[in-house]
Amino acid sequence: MMRSMVVCLAFAFASTSALAQVAGEGDFSGDTAKLRARGCGKDRVGAFGEWALLGDGSWTGTVDSVVTLSGTHIAQGSSNRIARLTFDAESKLAFDAALEAWATGICTVPVTLDAPSAITHFNVKLNKRRTRAKLTLRAVGTGSTSEGSSAGRFKAIVRGPWTEAAQ
Repeated sequence: MMRSMVVCLAFAFASTSALAQVAGEGDFSGDTAKLRARGCGKDRVGAFGEWALLGDGSWTGTVDSVVTLSGTHIAQGSSNRIARLTFDAESKLAFDAALEAWATGICTVPVTLDAPSAITHFNVKLNKRRTRAKLTLRAVGTGSTSEGSSAGRFKAIVRGPWTEAAQ
């Protein structure tokens, strides 16, 4: 469950002028999430979730039909088909806790993040017809174990159908 939570922790958009154009919802599944913990190994799992980008610039997502995450989104680009997402404080803590748990499983010893993970890429991109979406989330961080410190990388890419919100 923790791995699935990490896998799908993400989706959202906003921009006062484009909110009505990018608001909608999608069911994402099928692709994978990967975590590589340098010196320990790597793991890959399937990812799925349901996500909604709301017209007020917020987003919500449910992972494994259990874990709910949220944050804000902002539209990017002239096409209004790309949204950059950010976690709210509580969801970011949950994401980092899930990363620690997953890394602990890979390393087989307790892992503690030295600092909050750095989100390097977190967006949703719609196709030109606005019928399909792709969510990408990448993060990097450094964790410590009883055996030392090491860097890690997380990457999740999920795709699925997209339904725009009624305007």
